[in-house]
Amino acid sequence: MVDAADRVRLLRCSFAAAPGGRLLVVGPRTPVTGLSVEACRPTGIGDGTHGIELVDVDGARIADSVFLQLRGATTARAVRVAATSSGVVLEGNDLTGLSSPGEVTDLAGDTVARDNRGA
Repeated sequence: MVDAADRVRLLRCSFAAAPGGRLLVVGPRTPVTGLSVEACRPTGIGDGTHGIELVDVDGARIADSVFLQLRGATTARAVRVAATSSGVVLEGNDLTGLSSPGEVTDLAGDTVARDNRGA
């Protein structure tokens, strides 16, 4: 979880959830600004969960990351952008490790998604 932070950068890291848990949740209680997640590997994404959840974020870039679902999962998702987030860019990510349609849940009005494989 990332909360109440400014200019957080995650670079070339891997993260996985405990069984039934969530992976990376950003801004669940206090807004986060300037998040960057680059060349990371969210793995073990389970059914009904997202690899990255942007709850309250102002300016985020998720790029060149590889999302992998938990073995046997059928409804795992890559990214959830809540309506309270803005300025989100999703680019160059590999979503082919997810079998469900609609890998990105976008509830914000200004999210930019481009060059994502498997989307």
